[in-house]
Amino acid sequence: MTDEAVTFTPLLGLGRTRRFALDDVAEVCVTADRPPRLRLTTFTDQSLDLMVLSARDVAVWTRDASARDQAVEAINERLARK
Repeated sequence: MTDEAVTFTPLLGLGRTRRFALDDVAEVCVTADRPPRLRLTTFTDQSLDLMVLSARDVAVWTRDASARDQAVEAINERLARK
């Protein structure tokens, strides 16, 4: 995450990298714990659920949702500064 955008990179090259300008993000919230996911919603009411893991070699069914929680907190802090 930078001051301008948040980027999500897929595991194992499956899918595509997603980059969202923080000015376009309306809300981010927790959606699930196993696997740890967050929902990012834009001002155009588009939403996307994304899995967030602490490292690329962490199993997707981990009970550790700390990386997801840190991401949600960091994004919400940035959104609050707008």
